[in-house]
Amino acid sequence: MAKKFDFKKIGIRVGGSVAGGVVGRFADKPLANMNPKIRSIIKIGVGAILPELAPKSDFLGSVGAGLTGVGGADLFDTMVNKTVPVSGIGTDFDMALGATEDYDVNGIGEDENALSGIGEDETY
Repeated sequence: MAKKFDFKKIGIRVGGSVAGGVVGRFADKPLANMNPKIRSIIKIGVGAILPELAPKSDFLGSVGAGLTGVGGADLFDTMVNKTVPVSGIGTDFDMALGATEDYDVNGIGEDENALSGIGEDETY
């Protein structure tokens, strides 16, 4: 017999996790002057404690999980990935893609005959 899904419960969990992730990203702004490792640990700690404040609330439990996830990803970024963050926020494109002066993009698309013959119906 197939199990029935409780879509309301699933929606509450997804919504809470997304809300926790968003809160985790918005928390970076007021805590910008703080050491990134400490800021990440605070997010993890608040995310872990939040479900204990209302143990019967699936939503707050999911918010805590989302906040803990963002804090964990940020902590990973600060400890392991020094040049390009995993999340991609604040990437230094010169470091990530190479120095931009190494690439000459002038003249791209100016040659009208570059693709001549493609799509033309010719008989051989």
